[in-house]
Amino acid sequence: MPKIFWYDTGLRNRLISDFKPLAKRVDKGNLLENAVFKDLLFIVENKANIKFWRTKHGSEIDFVLEQERLSAWEVKSGEVTTAPSGLCSFLRYYPQTKAYVVNAKIQKKEKIYILFPFM
Repeated sequence: MPKIFWYDTGLRNRLISDFKPLAKRVDKGNLLENAVFKDLLFIVENKANIKFWRTKHGSEIDFVLEQERLSAWEVKSGEVTTAPSGLCSFLRYYPQTKAYVVNAKIQKKEKIYILFPFM
Protein backbone atom coordinates (compact mmCIF):
# COMPACT_ATOMS: atom_id res chain seq x y z
CA MET A 1 0.00 0.00 0.00
CA PRO A 2 1.54 3.34 -0.99
CA LYS A 3 2.14 6.18 1.44
CA ILE A 4 0.55 9.56 0.77
CA PHE A 5 2.21 12.86 1.65
CA TRP A 6 0.96 16.43 1.46
CA TYR A 7 2.73 19.35 -0.18
CA ASP A 8 0.64 21.65 2.01
CA THR A 9 0.08 20.30 5.53
CA GLY A 10 -1.90 23.45 6.35
CA LEU A 11 -4.57 22.21 3.96
CA ARG A 12 -4.42 18.82 5.65
CA ASN A 13 -4.84 20.46 9.05
CA ARG A 14 -7.81 22.45 7.76
CA LEU A 15 -9.51 19.32 6.40
CA ILE A 16 -9.21 17.57 9.76
CA SER A 17 -9.80 20.81 11.77
CA ASP A 18 -6.68 20.42 13.91
CA PHE A 19 -4.41 23.42 14.50
CA LYS A 20 -3.01 22.46 17.91
CA PRO A 21 0.73 22.96 18.54
CA LEU A 22 2.87 20.05 17.35
CA ALA A 23 3.70 18.92 20.90
CA LYS A 24 -0.02 18.40 21.65
CA ARG A 25 -0.93 16.57 18.45
CA VAL A 26 -1.67 12.86 18.24
CA ASP A 27 -0.55 12.89 14.58
CA LYS A 28 2.82 14.58 15.16
CA GLY A 29 4.63 11.49 13.82
CA ASN A 30 2.77 11.79 10.52
CA LEU A 31 3.48 15.52 10.32
CA LEU A 32 7.18 15.02 11.04
CA GLU A 33 7.41 12.22 8.46
CA ASN A 34 5.67 14.49 5.95
CA ALA A 35 8.18 17.28 6.68
CA VAL A 36 11.11 14.90 6.15
CA PHE A 37 9.57 13.74 2.86
CA LYS A 38 9.32 17.33 1.64
CA ASP A 39 12.98 17.91 2.57
CA LEU A 40 14.05 14.73 0.77
CA LEU A 41 12.40 16.02 -2.41
CA PHE A 42 15.13 18.67 -2.52
CA ILE A 43 18.03 16.22 -2.33
CA VAL A 44 16.94 13.65 -4.92
CA GLU A 45 16.97 14.20 -8.65
CA ASN A 46 14.07 11.85 -9.34
CA LYS A 47 11.10 11.60 -6.94
CA ALA A 48 10.67 7.96 -7.98
CA ASN A 49 13.94 7.25 -6.15
CA ILE A 50 12.22 7.86 -2.79
CA LYS A 51 10.77 4.56 -1.64
CA PHE A 52 9.89 2.82 1.61
CA TRP A 53 10.75 -0.68 2.77
CA ARG A 54 8.58 -3.21 4.56
CA THR A 55 9.10 -6.94 5.11
CA LYS A 56 6.47 -9.65 5.45
CA HIS A 57 7.38 -9.77 9.15
CA GLY A 58 6.55 -6.09 9.71
CA SER A 59 10.00 -4.47 9.75
CA GLU A 60 9.91 -1.17 7.93
CA ILE A 61 11.87 1.92 6.99
CA ASP A 62 10.11 5.23 6.33
CA PHE A 63 12.30 6.26 3.38
CA VAL A 64 14.87 4.53 1.21
CA LEU A 65 16.70 6.70 -1.31
CA GLU A 66 18.24 5.07 -4.34
CA GLN A 67 21.03 7.35 -5.47
CA GLU A 68 24.77 6.84 -5.90
CA ARG A 69 24.65 5.16 -2.51
CA LEU A 70 21.61 3.63 -0.85
CA SER A 71 20.37 5.55 2.21
CA ALA A 72 17.70 4.65 4.75
CA TRP A 73 15.75 7.22 6.77
CA GLU A 74 13.67 6.44 9.84
CA VAL A 75 11.52 9.17 11.41
CA LYS A 76 10.49 8.95 15.08
CA SER A 77 8.56 11.64 16.93
CA GLY A 78 8.42 9.91 20.30
CA GLU A 79 11.23 9.45 22.76
CA VAL A 80 13.57 6.65 21.66
CA THR A 81 16.62 5.32 23.49
CA THR A 82 17.92 2.80 20.93
CA ALA A 83 18.17 2.60 17.17
CA PRO A 84 14.84 1.51 15.64
CA SER A 85 14.65 -2.23 15.03
CA GLY A 86 13.50 -1.76 11.43
CA LEU A 87 16.61 0.25 10.65
CA CYS A 88 18.86 -2.36 12.25
CA SER A 89 17.08 -5.06 10.23
CA PHE A 90 17.54 -3.08 7.01
CA LEU A 91 21.25 -2.68 7.73
CA ARG A 92 21.60 -6.47 8.06
CA TYR A 93 20.16 -6.87 4.55
CA TYR A 94 22.00 -3.88 3.07
CA PRO A 95 25.16 -3.30 5.16
CA GLN A 96 26.63 -0.60 2.87
CA THR A 97 23.63 1.66 3.44
CA LYS A 98 24.03 5.10 4.95
CA ALA A 99 21.41 5.22 7.72
CA TYR A 100 19.68 8.22 9.30
CA VAL A 101 17.31 8.62 12.21
CA VAL A 102 15.37 11.85 12.51
CA ASN A 103 14.78 12.20 16.24
CA ALA A 104 16.11 14.39 19.02
CA LYS A 105 16.10 11.71 21.72
CA ILE A 106 18.23 8.82 20.52
CA GLN A 107 21.64 7.60 21.61
CA LYS A 108 24.35 7.48 18.95
CA LYS A 109 24.80 4.08 17.37
CA GLU A 110 27.52 2.90 15.02
CA LYS A 111 26.77 3.43 11.30
CA ILE A 112 23.65 5.52 12.04
CA TYR A 113 23.58 9.28 11.68
CA ILE A 114 21.33 11.16 14.06
CA LEU A 115 19.51 14.23 12.77
CA PHE A 116 17.62 16.64 14.98
CA PRO A 117 14.31 18.04 13.74
CA PHE A 118 13.07 21.50 14.62
CA MET A 119 10.50 20.31 17.21
